[in-house]
Amino acid sequence: MWESLFEQYILERGFEYYLSKKVKNIRQTTFKISAQVMGTHLYEVEIDCLNERVKDLFCSCPYFASGHNCKHLAATLYKVDKDAVKRMQAKIKRDEEPLLKTETQSIASAVNNVSMDELHDFLITSFESDAELYNSFLEFTNQKEVDINAIKNNIVERLAECSDDEFYDYDDEDGYDILLGLEDLLTESVTCLLKLKREKAAFDLTIFTLIEAKKCDSDVLDSILDIVVDASSRLWTDIFQQSSKIFRKEIFNFLICKNEMQDNRYLLNCTINFLIENYNQRDYLDKLIEYCEKILRRHLDDDEWGFYREKREQLFGQIVTLLQANETKDNELKDFCEKYWKLSEARKCFAKISINQGDYVKAIEVLEESKIKDSDYPIEVWQCNVMLKDIYKRINHQKYILKLTELIIQVPSQLDLYKELRTQYSHEEWKEQYLPRLIKNIHNKAGVEKIFKEEGMKSELMSLIEAKNSFYLLEKYEDFLKTTCAKEILAMYTKKLIEDAQIASNRKKYQQIALQLQHMKLFKGGNQAVATLIKQWQIKYARRRAMMEELSKI
Repeated sequence: MWESLFEQYILERGFEYYLSKKVKNIRQTTFKISAQVMGTHLYEVEIDCLNERVKDLFCSCPYFASGHNCKHLAATLYKVDKDAVKRMQAKIKRDEEPLLKTETQSIASAVNNVSMDELHDFLITSFESDAELYNSFLEFTNQKEVDINAIKNNIVERLAECSDDEFYDYDDEDGYDILLGLEDLLTESVTCLLKLKREKAAFDLTIFTLIEAKKCDSDVLDSILDIVVDASSRLWTDIFQQSSKIFRKEIFNFLICKNEMQDNRYLLNCTINFLIENYNQRDYLDKLIEYCEKILRRHLDDDEWGFYREKREQLFGQIVTLLQANETKDNELKDFCEKYWKLSEARKCFAKISINQGDYVKAIEVLEESKIKDSDYPIEVWQCNVMLKDIYKRINHQKYILKLTELIIQVPSQLDLYKELRTQYSHEEWKEQYLPRLIKNIHNKAGVEKIFKEEGMKSELMSLIEAKNSFYLLEKYEDFLKTTCAKEILAMYTKKLIEDAQIASNRKKYQQIALQLQHMKLFKGGNQAVATLIKQWQIKYARRRAMMEELSKI
């Protein structure tokens, strides 16, 4: 029940992130969960576990750095814990259920105890101070009007509260509540307008909020924009889906012409993604390509823009996809690539077209040039080498084998390449001749452990783990190793726990040690190893009452 580690509103935001599929590249072992979660940036998340319990948490976002568990961590845990998802779904269902009869009667009794004049005055006063309540009332009574000015005033007030000096006197939870309140106000107002079929007013409200948010003179401006941009770009999709073709065109023309949508990096990125996702039809392609290329040209030499170099490379690739959808011919695409030869994606795109045209010599020449230009970027060089490998596979078997071997030596963790190389040899040739030479070249490189597992080389893998003293690798591969290497695994755990016990000084640490002792008992010989440790500690640390209490529970 890890939910107790989070505030309720953080759980709700994390659940929304989970539902929005913002959790990417998740990796899970017995003792660790790691993932990337898309927010303003791509945040790194790590969660340490023991016996299916969360032991430690980390996220690279600013909110976690302030000392609180964040929505990115909650989203990741929902991703791996289906029971927690069911609990949240059940809570949402309960919250949406009508009031119990007794509660309804109590409310009715309270309303009945006031006169119509008193009720009339109360509603007017409430509506004057709460635009959201007033708009709900208008929706309930089917009155086709919403007080947009009141909503805008509310938004301006919320923004002023966020950027006021007193904002820094709030603790982190209160400050985050204020920001979430701003997001909720915008979302509820736009949703209300969409229910009333007022798509233009809904879109205008998002733009008004964005423009006002950028005026904030505050150290938390990035946090404000994070909330507002994220909410606005999400709401644009809702507005787009409900709008007529005529208004969809108005949205498009506004976004590509309005300077305010281009002077903030994150907002510009969200705008581009929204346009490409929703306006990739024939009627819009020419203008969309022109807009995207204008942005690319403007920031081609600006290393401070967007997600820096990577964002430019991504935008170029998006433009190429749009050009291909627009049935641009290959030679015209090659001309386009030459215009942006500075970009790695342009050179790789040129090489791909040359390969499709059968011009392997030109493709090899471009890729070798690209490796030199991108020598400071290992991933780019790697991608070029993979493309070269595929070319040589068609035209030169010897160079193909050499390039494939080179790639495996560089990054042994790429098992697909490893398996590809293995298919080039008979079983006997591979085991007796080629594999020993390959292992010798990559033995100390990160990722070789995957090859050891693939080949069933348990003793070699255990020796590597011991040499590196890597508990990450031990946790990852202990199920694979436990039948033949239980003694070595227990020795590593024993050494680590002896060191941990020497410096442990509180009950939380003792509980962690106790959990790890329980885990050791899963291995052959584990009961004896644990009993020996406990016996030693009962003598050595007899005065540590909390430690003795935790050990007694094992």
